[in-house]
Amino acid sequence: MRNVTIRLAPQAPVERGQAWSAGAKAVLVAVVGTAILALLLGPIARLLVGSGVLADMEPKDQAVSLDAARRTLLQIGVGGAALGALYFTWMNSWVNQRNHEVGQRTLQVTQQTYQLTERGQQAQRFKDAGEQLGSDSIATRITAVYALEHIMRESERDHETVIEVLAAFVREHAPAHRPTPSPAEAGRGRRHPPTGTSEAEHQRLRPATDVQAALTVIGRRPDRQEVNPVHLPETDLRGADLNGARLNRAILTRANLENANLTRARLDDADLTDAHLENANLAGIRLEGATLARAHLSSSILNAAHLEGSYLGSAHLDNAILPSARLENAILTDAHLEDAHLSDAHLERAVLSGARLESATLAGAHLNHTDLTCAHLDDARLIGAELGDADLRGVDLSKLVLTKEQLASAIT
Repeated sequence: MRNVTIRLAPQAPVERGQAWSAGAKAVLVAVVGTAILALLLGPIARLLVGSGVLADMEPKDQAVSLDAARRTLLQIGVGGAALGALYFTWMNSWVNQRNHEVGQRTLQVTQQTYQLTERGQQAQRFKDAGEQLGSDSIATRITAVYALEHIMRESERDHETVIEVLAAFVREHAPAHRPTPSPAEAGRGRRHPPTGTSEAEHQRLRPATDVQAALTVIGRRPDRQEVNPVHLPETDLRGADLNGARLNRAILTRANLENANLTRARLDDADLTDAHLENANLAGIRLEGATLARAHLSSSILNAAHLEGSYLGSAHLDNAILPSARLENAILTDAHLEDAHLSDAHLERAVLSGARLESATLAGAHLNHTDLTCAHLDDARLIGAELGDADLRGVDLSKLVLTKEQLASAIT
């Protein structure tokens, strides 16, 4: 890092009078004032009247003339003192203003020096962390990940750069089509299974510890305005722990998130086209406006999930668990929902035309104004489902058990 030399602006020379103490000034003023008063009331007053004139006057008249002269001189003196006071007040104000300006300039230079020093230190820390990410030691890489998080939280201007670096790290170390690891690589960084967990469950594929650390930091980053979304397409994130992660607008096309924990995660407007989420825990997830075209969600847990306005055309949701899920205005054209559990789910105004809903459970589901044209509902369970203005044209009603009220309220 280049050394930066800062020269402070030279201060204005201090006036000699400023060095005097307040007491010395007061004594000097008193002495000078007394001397001037004595001159005014004595010799100067006599000079003003005139010595010859006074000599010709009676003592009484002399006293009157001298009093008049002294009053005149006192008035002149008071006026001069007032003007002098105004002058000195102005001078003091000017000097104080100059001193204030010099102080402000000094403070500004100090602040700039501090900012330059801090920025230089920040840049060096960023450089060091970036180099550590390429280390062969997993412990060093993990340390670098958390160092970058610290930089991101301290510096808003570095926020997006840190996220892009961490996302690139994940893409580099966890590509979706990575080769099968050798036995030695597979055993690297293994952890003991948690209490109550079988070895078989523990061996389920999941990201390496450093990759998981990067995902954790990305998921809990400060909530700031971002220009670019988190870019994680075609990544292998099987078994990742993204509980409560904030991944709004994230690009996860063709990502593999099988068995991942995405409980209460935020993925509003995210792109999960062709993503694999089989057996993933998506309970309470927020996917409003997300794109899940052809996504694989078989046997995934989506209870109380928010999918309002999301696009799930041709998505695979067979055996998925979706009780109380919010799917209002969602597009599920030609989606696979065989044996799916949609009890009490909200599907108002959703589009399910051509969807495969064979043997699906829709007990108590809200299907008002839902487009179910040409949907496959063979053996689907619709007990207590609301079908007000639901479009059932093209549906084989002979394979459904519906009440008269349900049939009367639907469009057939």
